[in-house]
Amino acid sequence: MTGLGNYSVNATDGTDEFGGSDTDDNFLNARLGGGLNYQLDDGYALNGSLDYRYRDYYDNDDRRDDKDLRWNGAVNRTLGENNVAVGLRGRNSYRGNGDYRNDYGIYTDWRNAFSSTDQFNLGFEFRRRDYPSGPLRERSRNIAELTAGWTHSLFDGKHSFSLVAAGGREFATDDRPDGDSNFVSLSPSLNFTITDTLGGFLFGWWQHDRYNIEQLNVDAADTVLGYGDREDDLYEAGAGLTWEFAKSWSLNPEILYIRDDSNILANNYSSTEVWFTVRKDF
Repeated sequence: MTGLGNYSVNATDGTDEFGGSDTDDNFLNARLGGGLNYQLDDGYALNGSLDYRYRDYYDNDDRRDDKDLRWNGAVNRTLGENNVAVGLRGRNSYRGNGDYRNDYGIYTDWRNAFSSTDQFNLGFEFRRRDYPSGPLRERSRNIAELTAGWTHSLFDGKHSFSLVAAGGREFATDDRPDGDSNFVSLSPSLNFTITDTLGGFLFGWWQHDRYNIEQLNVDAADTVLGYGDREDDLYEAGAGLTWEFAKSWSLNPEILYIRDDSNILANNYSSTEVWFTVRKDF
């Protein structure tokens, strides 16, 4: 998959105070991925996947290029209407200035085909988010997360609606200024088919984070705004279309809106991304 896009930072209280709301960059992105599935006896299967994403050639030469490698390996077993998976997965991403972030952990997922139109799933993951070196090292933490989801098929399988809820705790390990935090999240999504060659999706995501160490809140002029426990509300909303214009070829326009709303001024952020990609499946 490859294409062109635009990244724009929206004005918020944080960006107005600390700069950055004038960012409006075009970019080139590319993505290459694949997976393998090996069937074993007694309902067992082995699954593995790799997914590499790259973004560069921003209008602003000072902006970092984005490199992101995601991997997954799991053992699955099907038992009647149930499927159980246990695996390892992770992600390695470039954060700029020679610094990287490594995510890796173990997870398990149980899915139940409750009816011809409904599926439920429960999952648990324990992962490490590690910044090996540099100024971001203090953000390293361990994360425990529980998820529960429901998927409902509509119009004979042409559309589907999903709702996923999650909750967990982040355990700070390298003197993170905000300390440990608890979080809850909710994510609805809709996948739809318009014609045999045209479909799309809509999704939303909200997460609330509450930290346990009071932090000094200041503005860009170093005016003290007081102490308080940090609380963040994170929002994402996105939509996209997939048009198969030839066999195994598709055009994919997408839009993504992000909003980070925090009671700590510097942690407020918002951006909008739009991109068009051409995808080849084989």
